[in-house]
Parts: sequence; C-alpha cells; structure tokens
Amino acid sequence: MDIVFTRIFTTAFPNYDVLTNEQDQFVVLVPKQNPLARQAAISLEMLQSQSILLLRNTISKTNPLFKPFQAMKLHPHMTYDGQRVELLLEMLNQGTGVSVVMARSFDLAGFDNIQVVPLVPKVTSQLAFMKRRDNPSALVELFWQFATAETATLMSK
Repeated sequence: MDIVFTRIFTTAFPNYDVLTNEQDQFVVLVPKQNPLARQAAISLEMLQSQSILLLRNTISKTNPLFKPFQAMKLHPHMTYDGQRVELLLEMLNQGTGVSVVMARSFDLAGFDNIQVVPLVPKVTSQLAFMKRRDNPSALVELFWQFATAETATLMSK
C-alpha cells in the first residue's frame, strides 16, 4: 500500500502517517411516512423495532456503533448487503426499513421520500489519507507533501 483515502474513527495508527480532512457523522435515513421521520434526533434504542438496512461492513468491529448494536441485541435485517448506496436509497425511498449511514456518503437527489435525522449520541469519523511510515518512495512523498499543503489551505478557509 502506498497511500489510501479512507474513513477512520481514531487517529491512533502507529505505523502510518495520517492526514485528516473532513469530519463526518452518522445519520439515520428514514422513509418520510415512518413516524421516526418526525423526530429531531434518533437514538439506537429507537431503532429496536425497525428493519435496519445497512451497506456491507457499515457496522464492523472497528466501528464505534458495533458494541452498542451488540449490547442492544440489534441485529440488522440485511435486505441489502452490497456496496451500492443508490440501491439502498431506492429501497428506503420505497418505504423499506431505515438505515444508519455517514452523512457525506449519499446524495438524496431524486429520493424525495427519504428524511435525514441525526443519530444521538453523535458519532463522528474523519476522512483521511494514510501512508506507511516506512514507505521510501519519492513519488509517495511528493504526493504526501502536496496533500498536506492542500489540506492546510482548505482547513484555513
């Protein structure tokens, strides 16, 4: 691996240099006819009786929602177990279940039947570039310098 762009929930990666960019947070996508769509915020406890649709690996063991889901014995009803967010949005738009996703991972253009409701407590992640510290590649270092400078410029605005 040279450089990856990924989502992280912690910056504790001892073998990697990490350059964080935008912050993101979990939200709940709810069909507008679902009573939860009228809530100001949704807690995990409020999802216990819902059919929960998730993208593959959304709630992995490294995800902060994994332990609360396990403790509550919330076992998502996996009607869709793929990576295509558009298919998940189409199911939600048709009134099938609810979903917990990161706010920056979807576009609701054309999905008028979906309401976005914040998840509480707030769970955030960072979008980040990561590179191994022991990578001697000059090209990797050149890109890293560029990404670091651009990130600093964006963060100062």
